[in-house]
Amino acid sequence: MVGARGKLLASINRRLIIMIFRKELLNVTNMADATYLTKAQSPDGFSEVAWELIGNGGTGTVTLKIWATMEDDATPTTTATATDYVDVTLDTFGVANYICGAAATTRHLVQDELKKLSNFKWLRWQYIAATGGADDADLTIKQAFRVGA
Repeated sequence: MVGARGKLLASINRRLIIMIFRKELLNVTNMADATYLTKAQSPDGFSEVAWELIGNGGTGTVTLKIWATMEDDATPTTTATATDYVDVTLDTFGVANYICGAAATTRHLVQDELKKLSNFKWLRWQYIAATGGADDADLTIKQAFRVGA
C-alpha cells in the first residue's frame, strides 16, 4: 500500500493504530506557460488528507485548484478533456485557489479539516503556469493521508 517513495509512520495508542502515508505527487521545474492536471490518490478509505504545495512563479505565477469526482469508473486522468471532475477548492478550503507568486518560494499547507474530500472517489490538482513566456515556474506537490481515528 505504501509506494517506494512513501514513508509509513505508525503509532500505537492502546488498541488504536494510526498510519500516515506520504507521497510526492509532482516535482517540476521551468514549467512552460500552460494549464496542467495531475492526479492525486483516491481518498477512499482514508480519514484525513492534506497537501504541501511548494511553488515559485518565476517571473509570473502558478495557480492551483483541487478537482474531484464521485464517479467510480472515472479514470484519474491528466488530460484537460475529462468532464467528470468539478472544482471543489472554494467549497472545501474556503479559497478560490492557491497562488505561488513571482520570484519567491511560496509554501501552502492545505488540509481537509472537515473531511469533505472523503466523499469523493478521485481527486486531481489543476495548476496553471503564467510566466509571460519565460517558462521558469517551479512546483512541488506532496500529499499525506491518515488512516485511523
